[in-house]
Amino acid sequence: MVRLIVGAVLVLVAVFLVLVMRATKKRREEMAMVAEALGWGFQPHRFSLKGKPYARLPLLRRGSFGTNALLKEGEAVSFFDFTYVVHTGKSSQAVIQTVALFQSEGDLPRFSLRPEHFGDRIASKLGWKDIDFEDEEDFSNAYFLKGKDESAVRSLFNWHLRDHLSREQGWSLEGEGHWVLIYRHGKRASPGDYARFIEATETLFGYLEKSTL
Repeated sequence: MVRLIVGAVLVLVAVFLVLVMRATKKRREEMAMVAEALGWGFQPHRFSLKGKPYARLPLLRRGSFGTNALLKEGEAVSFFDFTYVVHTGKSSQAVIQTVALFQSEGDLPRFSLRPEHFGDRIASKLGWKDIDFEDEEDFSNAYFLKGKDESAVRSLFNWHLRDHLSREQGWSLEGEGHWVLIYRHGKRASPGDYARFIEATETLFGYLEKSTL
């Protein structure tokens, strides 16, 4: 009986691994087609983030490599899949998202922006405040923004950026020094939506960059 159970478990594991390998291969092939259509470079395999100047950004500190990178020739911008693992007791879960990495011409204050959750509102009543804009209730209710240099972060998040984020909710932005990371947490851009993802993140970065000029 024990042998049957062990055998069944091994078969399930083998099937799972085959499905993962097929999905990985399919994703790589689809991203290669997207890169070719855009005329961009493509790096399909894992690449290390260790030692990179942008590896200190909060999301990227959770993992150590990216995959399926699209590289825009002549510009310091890349789009890639980033995975990190959350461990909860005896189980673990991989969280995958497509991210856009931009290099800014300015020297940015350290900041992070993400969608605000119910727990954030409770924490705020206990004294853990984020950066709110009194004249932008929609933005302040939708996002949790923090940064050590509050004045600099407020200046960075100009009205155009806040207004756009209020209308296009669900984004996360992180920045420090010359690097900005933009993504939707836990969301991987599909091949059919990749062009829209690129356009949306470039628009957000463009608004942000205006405050550094």
